[in-house]
Amino acid sequence: MARFVRWYGSNPLHLLVPICSFALTAYAMVRLFAIRPLAVAVWFVGAAIVHDLVLLPRWPIITGVLFGASAVAYAFKLRQSRRAARIDGQGRNPGHSRARDGR
Repeated sequence: MARFVRWYGSNPLHLLVPICSFALTAYAMVRLFAIRPLAVAVWFVGAAIVHDLVLLPRWPIITGVLFGASAVAYAFKLRQSRRAARIDGQGRNPGHSRARDGR
């Protein structure tokens, strides 16, 4: 068990939940495609287009309205600090060794 946690990085239940949700989704899709395949495909493509072209660009505005401007500012600062850490070279993985890269 410890070897799995070290390899995966989390409890096995963490992996079990997405596997079960994917299995349930696959079952629902098989059942729906058996009944009305064209309607399901059109709905799926339409949902992807609406999400990517309409909703995705507006998520920062929606987040600001729902959680206040401070949440948007916090997310922006977090993204900027992560970018700065990568540029500085300080954002290393915990297993990174200076001996390996010669510094």
